[in-house]
This record gives sequence, C-alpha cells and structure tokens, in this order.
Amino acid sequence: MPTLTLRLISAAGEGMNSVEGLVTQIQGLSSSASDVLSLHNVLKQADDSLHAESTRLLPFLDQLDPSKHSLGYLYFLEACTAGPVTTESASSFVLIIARFISSCAAEQIRLAPDKFISVCKRLKDQVLFLEEPLRAVAPMLAAIRKLQSSTENLTTLHPEFLLLCLLAKCYKTGLSILEEDIFEVDQPRDLYLYCYYGGMICIGKKCFRKALELLHNVVTAPMSTINAIAVEAYKKYILVSLIHHGQLSTSLPKYASTVAQRNLKSFCQPYVELANSYTNGKIADLEAYVQANMEKFGSDNNLGLVKQVVSSIYKRNIQRLTQTYLTLSLQDIANTVQLNSPKEAEMHVLQMIQDGEIYATINQKDGMVRFLEDPEQYKTCEMIERVDSSIQRLMTLSKKLTVLDELMSSDPMYLGKVGRERQRFDFDDFDSVPQRKEVSSKKEDEFGDLKSWMHKNGLPPCKVVLKERPSHDEKHRPIHYVAASEDLRAGDVAFSVPNSLVVTLERVLGNETVAELLTTNKLSELACLALYLMYEKKQGKKSFWYPYIKELDRQRGRGQLAVESPLLWSEDELAYLTGSPTKAEVLERAEGIKREYNELDTVWFMAGSLFQQYPYDIPTEAFPFEIFKQAFVAVQSCVVHLQKVPLARRFALVPLGPPLLAYRSNCKAMLSAVSGAIELVVDRPYKAGEPIGVWCGPQPNSKLLINYGFVDDDNSYDRLVVEAALNTEDPQYQDKRLVVQRNGKLSIQAFHVYAGKEKEAVSDMLPYLRLGYVSDPSEMQSVLSSQGPVCPVSPCMEQAVLEQLADYFNRRLAGYPTALNEDESLLLDPNLNAKKRVATQLVRLEKKILHACLQATIDLIDQLPDHTVSPCPAPYAPLLK
Repeated sequence: MPTLTLRLISAAGEGMNSVEGLVTQIQGLSSSASDVLSLHNVLKQADDSLHAESTRLLPFLDQLDPSKHSLGYLYFLEACTAGPVTTESASSFVLIIARFISSCAAEQIRLAPDKFISVCKRLKDQVLFLEEPLRAVAPMLAAIRKLQSSTENLTTLHPEFLLLCLLAKCYKTGLSILEEDIFEVDQPRDLYLYCYYGGMICIGKKCFRKALELLHNVVTAPMSTINAIAVEAYKKYILVSLIHHGQLSTSLPKYASTVAQRNLKSFCQPYVELANSYTNGKIADLEAYVQANMEKFGSDNNLGLVKQVVSSIYKRNIQRLTQTYLTLSLQDIANTVQLNSPKEAEMHVLQMIQDGEIYATINQKDGMVRFLEDPEQYKTCEMIERVDSSIQRLMTLSKKLTVLDELMSSDPMYLGKVGRERQRFDFDDFDSVPQRKEVSSKKEDEFGDLKSWMHKNGLPPCKVVLKERPSHDEKHRPIHYVAASEDLRAGDVAFSVPNSLVVTLERVLGNETVAELLTTNKLSELACLALYLMYEKKQGKKSFWYPYIKELDRQRGRGQLAVESPLLWSEDELAYLTGSPTKAEVLERAEGIKREYNELDTVWFMAGSLFQQYPYDIPTEAFPFEIFKQAFVAVQSCVVHLQKVPLARRFALVPLGPPLLAYRSNCKAMLSAVSGAIELVVDRPYKAGEPIGVWCGPQPNSKLLINYGFVDDDNSYDRLVVEAALNTEDPQYQDKRLVVQRNGKLSIQAFHVYAGKEKEAVSDMLPYLRLGYVSDPSEMQSVLSSQGPVCPVSPCMEQAVLEQLADYFNRRLAGYPTALNEDESLLLDPNLNAKKRVATQLVRLEKKILHACLQATIDLIDQLPDHTVSPCPAPYAPLLK
C-alpha cells in the first residue's frame, strides 16, 4: 500500500474524524480500485457522523471532483440532501445532483448503489416540488445507464425515470428505454411500476399494442396479494384492449396468479361492465353507461381513455361491415354505424385506411366504398428483414430460457424441495368409506383422553366432562360431547383453554404477516389448518397434537346427529336434496375445495414453519385430493370464528370446542378470546351431565347442514333466496338498471325470505318486479318506490306481477320429488336413514317457506278489486330463479 494511504488510515485511526479530515482521505483514496475499497470502509463508518453534520457539508462539495472522487462525493451529497430542503435551495440542489450524475464514475457509485438511488430519488422529489419534471429526465436516464450492469437489468430508477417522462410529457424519450428487453429484476414492485408507467407512456404515443403488452405483464406477474398497481393496470388494460382489439378476453391466462384471477374483476367492476356494453355494439347504450359513471372514470384519471373507447366503437362497427359487404355507400355506413352524416363516415374510413385498420377505396363520384383484401404479399425486402429480426430475437430468448432452466435444474435448494422420492401417506382416519368395526383398547388409550392431556399441558380446573353417545352407524365408535360436570348457572365459566392449546394460523405458519397474506389471497383459513393437521397426523404419536387429532378421528367430521357434511355424501345420498338449492351449494363448495387443493403447494413453499418441519413433503404428492377433502370437512365442523382478534387468530381449533360442543341457533353463548385463553361462559343453567351448547351464528339451515351436518327446526335465521333479474333484452334495460341502482338495488337482486316473515319478503319483491312491466320512463321511479300491496299504475300489471310470482313459487315446489305431507310421514319413521332424515328435515322447512310465500301471493291476488282484468302482456318481465 502506498505511503500516503498508510499515513491517511493511521491518521483516521488516531481520531481524525472531522469533516475536513474525511475530505482529505477522500482525495487521497480515490486513485486506484484498492484505495477506493478502503475508502468505502472509512465512509461507511463515518456515515452517521456525516448525517449529523448534514447542514455544514455543502461547502465541502466544492473541494471534491465528482468525476474523480465519485464515492466520497456521493456520501457527502446523500447526507446533504437527507434533511428538509427549502424552495430557495431546491433549484441549486437539482443542479448539483444533475452535474454529479453526468460526471460520476460508474465503477465507484456501484459500490454504494443504495446511496446513489437515494440521491436520484431526491432529485426526482426536488423537480416535482419545483413542478419542473423535465429538468430531471436526462440526468435520470444517465443515472440508469451508470447503475445498470447491462441493459437487461431493471433498476429501481427505471420506474422513476418513466414517471418523470410521463409528467414532463417526454413520451418519445420514455419509449427509448421501453424497447430494451429486460431479463433481470431485483424487486417485484420495480417491475410493476416499470410496466405500468411504460404502458401509460405507450398510451400517450398511441402505441396500443406495446401498451397492452406492458399492462398485461403487470396483471399476470406473480403476486401473493392483490396490489393497487395491478388494479389500476387492469383498468387501463381493459380500456386499451377495447381500443386496440375491440374486445376483452373474459378470463386471464392460466399463468396469471390465482390472486389476480379471483380478485381483479371485482375491483374493476365498472370497467368490466363497460366492456360488456361495448361488446353489444350499441353506441347509445355505451354512451349512456359512460355518462352514468363519468365521475368514477374521472376520479380514476381514465376519462380520456374511456372517451377513446367510445370513439373506437365506430371503427369496430365499420370493421364488422368489411366482413359482410364488398361495397357500401357512405350514407349506409353512416346509418349503420350511427354517424351523423356521410361526410363523418368518410372521415372515419379515410383515417382507418391511413392507420392500416382496413383496406378500401372511396369513389368520390357516387360515394361508394369498396372494401379490399390485405394487399401485403409478404415478399418485400422490408418484410423479410422484419421476419428475420423476429426469428433472431426468439432464438436469443430461447437460449436464455435454456440457460435459466439448466441453472434451476441443478440448484440444490430446488432439487431438495421437488426432486426426491417421497413416501405417500394415507390419511385413512378421515376416510368416509365404512371400515371394520372400531374397538377401543388399552393400547389406544395409553396417552389418556383429550381432557387429561389438556390438564397436563396447562388446562386449569373446569366444570365440564367428556361423555359419549352412540353413532348412527354401528361400524363407527360412539362420538363424544362436552357436558356439565356439575350444576351450572348462567354466567358461569365452563372452561378456559389456554392459547398454548389452541391452533391458529399464526401458530401454524409461524408469522402473523404470512398468515394474513395467505388467507387473504391464496387459501382459506380452513385449507391452511387442514394442511397443518394432515402433516401433524403424519407424525403419529410424536406430534404434540396427537390426543386432539385422535379425538377428531373419532368425530370424523360428524355433526350433532352423527351425520357427516353433505360434502362427503355419495351421489345417491345427495339425491335426497333434489329440488333444494343446497344441492348446488354443496357441489359449488366441493369445486372450491378442489381449487384450494391445487393451491396447496404454493402455501407450502411460502409458509416457513411448514417448510422447516416437512422439507420434502410437497402436499399434493403426500396427500391425495380425497384425503384433503375429508380433512377439510373435519376442520370445517370444528373451527371457531373468534371476534375482536387479529386476522391471523380469527379462525381457531379449540379442544373442548365444536364438534364436542352442541351447536344451537337459539343459544347466546360463544367461545371468546380473553387474555391468554379461549373461554366459554354459559348463557343458561345446566344440570350435571347435560350437554352444553354454543351459538352457531346467524346461519340458515342449508349452511348448518353443509358445515356441521345438522338442521335446526327452531332456527330463526333460516331463509331461502329468491333471485330476480331485469331482462337484458328489454330495450329500456339501461334506464331501469339506473333506477334500481338509485334505489339501492341491483340489476340482479337477491331477496332473502326468512322463515316466519314471508309476507314481508313478498311485499319487498313486488316493486322490483313491477318495474319490469313498466314502459313509461316517468312511471319507473314511482313504481319502484311505491309502498303497499297494490300497484298504483295499472290493475292489469298488478295481476300479471302476482301471477308471475305465484307461478314461480309453484315451479320451485314442483322441483321437489316429494310433497310436504310425504316429508312429515317420512320423519315419523324411527328407522329412517340418518342422512335422509336430516335432508328431509331441510327440504321440509324449505317447502314451508315456499308454501307461506305462495299463500301470501294468493292472498294479494284475492285482494285485487277486479278479478275480471286480464294480466298485462310482459315480453320483458323480470327473470326469477
């Protein structure tokens, strides 16, 4: 090491920590690569001191040459700009930073990339503060070039540069960097913003094809949780798709994340509906929809794009004509496309010819347009060069993908996760197929019962005991239930289970943030908990949870009548639910479980706690779907929904909780989270030995059957759904849709009919149904907001509405294979199959609600003043299902 270097380092060691001394070191240690490395260590140690002296550092910059002393200059400049900057000093800082970026040495600033990025971002902040974004465009581009290891590398400064180009309207400058292929990305957020801002720049230049590509990258990029960038990108993606292609694909590609596929449309509903209106090709409807949602599009800063969408529909309609006609007059084009005049039609056709969107000629004498085929023969030198260039790009991309594939296939971590043979595991304890008769043995009880295990692990003395009742199937063991061990009064604490004996996602996944991330956008809480218990089950008696899992095995996901959820019923058993909407709910839930099963590998990779314990057991290889489904249903029957706790602890598995506790709809007791425990305070007196119940929540009987395997005859929350929809074929559909929206209803409206409140439900439906029969716009609002059982507009309309409603209830009742009195007779049979019994209970209660609705409708028909009036014809009556 040179003598000067030794002397300077020695001086630093002797305490020369003043700013002046540091400037001297920078000047002496910037001549060679090894000196710069030594300087970097000195600067890192002095960084806190520099920030403490930030207000007096500016004059020292004049003693440093940004081209020679780049690293030292960077540290000083970063410290200088760290504090608040006044309006007066902002402009001078912009000049200093811009000069530094243009002259600094790339090899030096790359030693401290975070510092360099920080300085560049402050440059952006200062020019935005001064409202002069143009001043930072060229320096930021230079900064990217100096920070990049190659043009294939996406830096954090790329999106900052594109944002500046957008604000300064330097779209052409922004396009120059968008033409480069990117293969290396450090931070996902950088990619999202790069593609989002890039898409906006391409929109500004009318390069819609490239804009679609970039916005598509945002929408389909891997994401574990939905983000605002993806949502805004999808809104613009919809609009640009309509402008460029004239249509929108109804679904995202398979390689898009499940999060995007599930959630994006719901966040962008006005834009999806705009696309639907556009597809119909009716300009008046499209313009009406845009006018109704003008404020929403304006607040999203998308109103300009929306107007381009409206303008483009004329082009799309003209393009459709080219598929049907060889020649057409300008007048006919204007009439068909709904333009104001032949002159306006001519302008559109000429512009489309110029843009290469159609091939046609216009005869000025007779005003006829002749549509032609694409004249391109793909034989020109220019076309051959374009094809060759595309082939070369594809070959380069193929080579890069091959290299990446080889690197991944030889990566030890990757091979450790997916490349080894794994022993399969049969989760037979959740098998719903009848097995040999289960007999208890001393060996089976060597670990003691559930309550003994809980006491050994912290359960304080409690006032409950486990009892058993026989199963409906003699091949299965009796099921347990929690009963009072002594007389209890209302308000007594029956038990208090410590959190150490409660299974939550926070405990399963080892991290509350990960738990929230997964359950919000990837898997349901039930799927995560089921996966965890399957892994714990695989450990057998080594698992801490063995006694609890053994109890779940005994229960087999059965409810209070010892009946499994219909999710585990055979096809013949599901036929017991024929006519009931519950059957479709069961099939839909089963499909949802299948989708969650397909996401299991994702949660396994993301959940660190699972990965550490079971590094070679990929879920879909360790557990077949049927096993997962049975485990899912078992967890569903016993999971507790806790209130006033973080999301990661919202769903919990509580030993001594359900299904050992009896669910009741008329009970007020709930399992509650208290300090360090989950406790049950009873809501009524119990005698010793009496089963203890808890509230099942405000669920209809269909949900109680699917979730817990029982039906409650006294359920005050039981209900059916009647879905009414405005007829989309109605010429006045858009007007009526706006009226119902203004009155808090939807174009497809669900009416909930509660048991015992059928008359009120029918009265609530009538104004909505009447609207479908009205044709006079002035009557629409008055009909929808009218009160009372009789329509104020027309007797014949009221007759038609009530007859349609009565016919609907009759059709629903006819969909059941048995009548109400036949159900009553079946339930009197003591030997009736348990699954058929609970299914018959459900359909019997549904029919009671439908009969009550039908009777309420007939009563209203009988109250009509004139029964000789014929029902009004209704070609566009609302649809009921």
